[in-house]
Amino acid sequence: MSAAAGAAATTGAGAAKDKARGAEHAVKQQTAGPEQTLYVRNLTERVSKDALRRALYTLFSKLGSVLDVSVGKKNTTRGQAWVVFADVDAASKAKAALHGFSFLGRPLDVHFSSAPSDVVAIARGQAPRASRKRTVASAPAASVDSGAPAKRSRVE
Repeated sequence: MSAAAGAAATTGAGAAKDKARGAEHAVKQQTAGPEQTLYVRNLTERVSKDALRRALYTLFSKLGSVLDVSVGKKNTTRGQAWVVFADVDAASKAKAALHGFSFLGRPLDVHFSSAPSDVVAIARGQAPRASRKRTVASAPAASVDSGAPAKRSRVE
């Protein structure tokens, strides 16, 4: 097999895996039970993240008490947001009312989040997701007595 054919086969297999993961994620989102956190996708990318956050807060707060709105910041989460409500009833009401609602020229795709947000986790006395991820492998801090020079970060 030539290198080009091998690369094409690898790319095809990778694309198939990505497609399967996407389908798995879509099923997981649709079957997630009622949560205080709503996952919103199909959002426009033509407005700033701050403007989008404010607009989502204004829209969703008409249907219940909103604790937090988080808008995707990375390339993989662009066009997505998470809206946290004070209670599950308000989140259910908002999901029913706004799924398919035309927002900034696009129909909203609203589902219950598959995992509780950090705001909800803290309220329940659990560790937020960010700190749970960091506990896996953290580098040990350099000892002051080791005599080794400290690493300096580059300032740009």
